[in-house]
Amino acid sequence: MLKKTNKLDKSIIEMMFEVPAETWIVRETEALEFLGRDVELDGFRKGKAPIEVLKKSLPEMMVLEKIAELIASELYPKTVAEEKIPVIGRPEVSITKLARGNALEFTVKTAVVPEVTLPDYKKITKEEWEVSSEEVTDEDFNKAIIDIQKMRAHQKMHEENIPHEAHDHNLIKDEDLPELTDEFVKSLGAFETVEDFKTKLRENLKVEKQVENKNKNRSKIIERIAAETKVDVPEVLVQSELDKMIMQLRETIERAGMTFDDYSKHINKTEDDVRKDFHGDAEKRAVIELALYSIGKKENLSPTEEAITAEADKLIAQYPGADKNRAIAYVEQVMTNEAVFEFLEKSVK
Repeated sequence: MLKKTNKLDKSIIEMMFEVPAETWIVRETEALEFLGRDVELDGFRKGKAPIEVLKKSLPEMMVLEKIAELIASELYPKTVAEEKIPVIGRPEVSITKLARGNALEFTVKTAVVPEVTLPDYKKITKEEWEVSSEEVTDEDFNKAIIDIQKMRAHQKMHEENIPHEAHDHNLIKDEDLPELTDEFVKSLGAFETVEDFKTKLRENLKVEKQVENKNKNRSKIIERIAAETKVDVPEVLVQSELDKMIMQLRETIERAGMTFDDYSKHINKTEDDVRKDFHGDAEKRAVIELALYSIGKKENLSPTEEAITAEADKLIAQYPGADKNRAIAYVEQVMTNEAVFEFLEKSVK
């Protein structure tokens, strides 16, 4: 239960929790079940060891720490919701007292929304909004068809083990392109004829152009709103954005078939160097998130708890190992941001 809250800085608080011994130790079986999913013990298949066997085999401190982790992951977000504390960023949890027969004590250090002075965001939206053509030109259309043909030619070359250097789309000759026939378009997807393919392709290109125009407007609008927003950004929020950027970079590098270590050697920089390079962009991203959050609160655009939970459940079903509280926080942020952008767009229509 929340015992005390200390203000450490203008936008950093430390929440101190204490849970009675008889309340937290009853979660031992749950903790053992959780740990047991990844444990392999002699005579048992992975994840199939009985609770009593796990209790005798696993280090006691490992089990107690898992109990504390489970309780903290539930108690912190519940307290934040009940007390209506406007937290942002990822919390730092520290276990301060953990012993059988004693109360569990832990602290959570987190950033709270600082004072944000927003500019006239409706005025900015009207000034920055640009009506762009959604027309698909013949040039756009023909280029899309050729790109699809080149992609298929590239796949065929790969299947026939043609040297990699010949795979460059720019080096593929017209005579190597597959002919645009009914049979060819059927191999691409749910198309019956060439005309059917062309009709649906033009429709898809128009949708892509609409999305591109919308994203371009949104980017211009929120960047100007952020530039004119006055706020003292908590460093913990900047670090949270940096964590996301590094994670995205790692995923991009891995998709390219490299490791982060290989990438670091290639650019002759450590992860700390990369974080320093990214710091300015991370701060801008943090200001954008604070601006969107503040507009959402001011205009009462926050999604309902039911809507957030429903979307979070879908996300967890897609990624079974995802942390529920993080999934809820992520979904709430995405839904709020979308609601804010839709609100701003309506103000110019």
